[in-house]
Amino acid sequence: RVWGTPLVGIASFLEKAQEHRVVTQTVWEALEKETEKLITLAWETPLLAVASFLEKAQTHPVVVKTIWEALEEDPAKLVARVWETPLAQVAWFLEKAQQHRVAAEAVWEALEKEPEKLITLAWESSLPSLGSFLEKAQTHPIVLKTIWEALEKEPEKLITLAWETSLSGVTSFLQAAQEHSVVTKPIWEALEKELAILAWEASLPDLV
Repeated sequence: RVWGTPLVGIASFLEKAQEHRVVTQTVWEALEKETEKLITLAWETPLLAVASFLEKAQTHPVVVKTIWEALEEDPAKLVARVWETPLAQVAWFLEKAQQHRVAAEAVWEALEKEPEKLITLAWESSLPSLGSFLEKAQTHPIVLKTIWEALEKEPEKLITLAWETSLSGVTSFLQAAQEHSVVTKPIWEALEKELAILAWEASLPDLV
C-alpha cells in the first residue's frame, strides 16, 4: 500500500497517524529498508513537496540521508526538476538544502548558467514571490544581476505584474527593490497615474 502512494500522501498519512505508533513505525521501516523505491518516489515528487517531506522526516535519518544522496548523485536530474518548479518553491527548496552543499550548489550554478530559463521563471512569478527570492539570493550576484536587468528592460511587463498583485504584495516587492530605482520608478508612476484618474473620476459629479 505504501509504494502505491505518492510521497505527499505518505507524509499526510504519517502526520494523521502519529498516535498509532505501530502503524507509523511500520511505514518508516518500509521507507528505510526499500531505499530504491523511496528514491523513485522522491523523483516523482515536486521539489517543494520533497523539501516538505524531508523536514517532517528529520527524526528518521536513514530516510533523509537516502533522499539527499539521491538528489546529490544526479545533479542533472535535480536541475531539470528546478526548471519545472516556480521560483518561490525553488527558493524554499534551497533554504532547506543549505546543509547539503552539493545539491544547493548544483541548483545555484544552473540558475547562473541558464539566464534565459531563470528570466522565464522570474516573469512567471508573482511580485511578492520574486521579491522574496531576490532577498534570499543576496549571496549570488550573477542570479541577482540577471533578474534585475530583465526587470529593468521590460517596464510594461513589470507594470502588468504589479496590477495583478495586491497593494500589500506590491509594497513588499518595492521594499525589496528599493535600491533599484529603474525597476521601482515605472511602478510608482503607474500607481500615481491610476490614483490621479480615480481622483478625477471622483470629482466629476461635483463639476456637473
